[in-house]
Amino acid sequence: MIGVANGNEFRVVWAEQPADILILDIELGANQDNGSAIVTSLRTSSHCGIVMVTARRETNERLTGLGIGADTIFKTCKHRRIGDNPYQSFAPIAVVTSSNRQMGF
Repeated sequence: MIGVANGNEFRVVWAEQPADILILDIELGANQDNGSAIVTSLRTSSHCGIVMVTARRETNERLTGLGIGADTIFKTCKHRRIGDNPYQSFAPIAVVTSSNRQMGF
């Protein structure tokens, strides 16, 4: 597992070590290299699984994420990290585990 703080770091890491499954915050970075831009770009060149997380409450934000290529989206509590609430952190982990099983890993 590798963590990055913004889109520029993501692109550097991805070029060196692409992954089979990506967990990505929609709000990663505050510029053009945000989470949505990364998903849009990845879908033109990769078939990796993409799990997006967001603290936003708007349904249209989640629908947009699915529309641009995320495989699933989870809502987290604002001002918390995903691991702060055990019930919220289990869902993305279950999806990643299931995806790995389906892909034969």
